Order: sequence, then structure tokens, then C-alpha cells
Amino acid sequence: MPYDHETSGVAYHGTPAQRRDFCRQQVFIAIRKLGVCNDRMIAEYLGWPINRVTGRRNELVKNGLVVMDRKDKDPVTGNTVTYWKEKPINYQPVMF
Repeated sequence: MPYDHETSGVAYHGTPAQRRDFCRQQVFIAIRKLGVCNDRMIAEYLGWPINRVTGRRNELVKNGLVVMDRKDKDPVTGNTVTYWKEKPINYQPVMF
């Protein structure tokens, strides 16, 4: 019998809404505690795989709770990554 693979999107939408809300909340709390941080830093803080973090962080960005701070090199990996922060109350987006 062949194995039926699910995409991460299908698997995500198949989970209860409360679970997604909890994970999103944990990512938001991590960003608040860490301050300006990248996805790797959030994943390490939470002890989660990075692919569990990025989707929830994207949702926070779409909901206007988190904004990009800058693109810079990650001191651990040396890769250029995006750094995120909690959206300040009087936030004005930077145009590039």
C-alpha cells in the first residue's frame, strides 16, 4: 500500500485552530522577549524546528503584529536573514 504524503499546508490546516493560535502566541511571546531577532533565534528559543516558526511568524506579520527590522548577517550561520520585531505603536514603514 503506497504512503500518502501530506503537504505541510494541508497538514497545517488540518490541525485544530486552538493549536495554531497557541503556536502563534508562543512565537509572538518569543519575539517580545528576544527583541529584534531572526527566525533561527526564535526557533532556538522555543526549541522548535524552524519550519514550525516561519509560518506562525508570517501570520503575525500579516496580522500587523510583527514587522521587519532589517536584513543583516546572522552571526551563527553567516547568511543574510531578515530580523523581526514587535510592531511599535507609532510604526511608520520604511520604504526601500
